[in-house]
Amino acid sequence: MKMIAILIFCTKAAANQFGPYTYEIVDQTVTITDFDDSGITGHLEIPSHIDGKPVTAIGGNGFYPANGLTSITVPDTVLTIGDGVFNTLTNVKEINLGQSVQSIGNAAFLGNSFPRINLPENLISIGERAFDHCDLLEITLPPNLVSVGKRAFAANNRLTTATIRGENTTFGFGVFQSCQNLQHITIEGDINPESTLPFYGCFALRSITFESNAPRDILAYTTRDPIFEMTFDPTFSFYFREGSTGFPTPTMAGFPCKMISTSPNAYAESWLRSHGLDPEIDMSKDHNGDGHPLLLSYALGLNPDQNVSQSLPQVSIADNDLQLTYHASAPGIIYTPLTSPDLKSWSPVFNLSRPNESETRTAKDSFPLLFAQRTFLSLSVRMH
Repeated sequence: MKMIAILIFCTKAAANQFGPYTYEIVDQTVTITDFDDSGITGHLEIPSHIDGKPVTAIGGNGFYPANGLTSITVPDTVLTIGDGVFNTLTNVKEINLGQSVQSIGNAAFLGNSFPRINLPENLISIGERAFDHCDLLEITLPPNLVSVGKRAFAANNRLTTATIRGENTTFGFGVFQSCQNLQHITIEGDINPESTLPFYGCFALRSITFESNAPRDILAYTTRDPIFEMTFDPTFSFYFREGSTGFPTPTMAGFPCKMISTSPNAYAESWLRSHGLDPEIDMSKDHNGDGHPLLLSYALGLNPDQNVSQSLPQVSIADNDLQLTYHASAPGIIYTPLTSPDLKSWSPVFNLSRPNESETRTAKDSFPLLFAQRTFLSLSVRMH
């Protein structure tokens, strides 16, 4: 009897070194697997090619804990950003992603402090907790996005607006969970009805605006489950554009559902007309010489023809708290109360009352206990 020996050889991609980068070559492409941040500070531009081959992937917690970096550029050759690659880089204030990125892994940017990131048009998937506990102010999800993992943008406490452009994006549980200042969401495409409570715990949410016709499965929106749960601001409303079809009125999911003009600033334009002003006027201008822009008068419900200086919100002290009470119901306005210890660095105030019958809210911050300490309150208003 003859014996036939079959030898099977398994090969593993060898690790190589190029400057601070450890990398592997797989199928004539480069995957960066580690980064030595010794002495490297400031801006980092990741190379597009190593050893004459394109860098197509960055993996494996490769850049943690490169705390000397302040900004990072990912080249257009990269298709995949792996799990935890850029997590907890607390000093990085700017991330520039290449336009070819298709996949962002779990916790890839968790715990970072950059205020904005432009997600590429070709992005297909975002992993679980990818941007959890970041400092994003706004986010736009691109049109080709298929899936967003659980808690991908959770606990972004400075986030005020989100735009969803995908036609059938599926959201895992709590994608925007506990974003305490998320006020406005714009949906240009649709949300897959299999999504589960993406806006769970968004207590400040005041509006969701649909820019096209009603979703294909309107029932998913009108039953509050699985997409919506009643944890929103009591002034919450759905909005849809004039000319759109398929929306139930006057309510959807128990909330007001209102048609708005095709102009994104229709309410402000109507307010300007009611005061005899040109609806095309620049609202950042000081209309009557009182030192305040028209936008402020609109946001605070004041008469633009009068000097509003004496009618502006004033800081008061009550129950050992600094308090700032302000009108908070002008459509299309994002109100952000801010606190500062030095008039230089500002952060959102999280202790915020619900609107009362007079459509006002009160922001509260603890009064400093020590004489040398200071606390300042201010209010930022801007058009959505």
